[in-house]
Amino acid sequence: MLRTTVLLLLAGLAVASGCGQPGSPPPKPATPPASLGASAPAAKKTPPHDETAGEAPAPAGMQVQASDALAAFLKSYFQSWSDGNMAAYRAHFHPQARICFVNAGKVLYALDAEEFLAQQEKLVKESKVPMEERILKSVVQEDAQAASAVVHWELLKGEQRSTGVDRFTLMRSAEGPWTITSLMFYKSE
Repeated sequence: MLRTTVLLLLAGLAVASGCGQPGSPPPKPATPPASLGASAPAAKKTPPHDETAGEAPAPAGMQVQASDALAAFLKSYFQSWSDGNMAAYRAHFHPQARICFVNAGKVLYALDAEEFLAQQEKLVKESKVPMEERILKSVVQEDAQAASAVVHWELLKGEQRSTGVDRFTLMRSAEGPWTITSLMFYKSE
């Protein structure tokens, strides 16, 4: 029951993010269940990755802080891009992932993983100045199969600095590592 509910909630996040088919009307937001039930397993205790005051408690069976494995995955995601290691960056994405860039309530583009990765490879290759993207803060909910992560970042591109947010939906692959199934991102300044 918990697994089905969590997957439905995460699927609702991906659909509600506006990452549907181009031209399709935005879906109605999913309504989360009032309770996940008393039979759900307890959340796994791990050291916190990020302290976030004022967050609502996680449903039973979910943890709000990233496990060491997920924290390392997110760090590797940003580091591989910053290093220009596009083979390592590519390995973070599920082949069927969907990536959306949004601004002011509009989807500016929605790409499949291959299109997005080709775009990122070109961007990194053609940059005339060093680029580094750093995690400023993250908020994560995860269980044994899936996770959602909101990561606030800063991008340093030569003398320029910008900030933004990446909203990830991830799943644990059959082989064990995390993989990105959807990403919605936007600039915050």
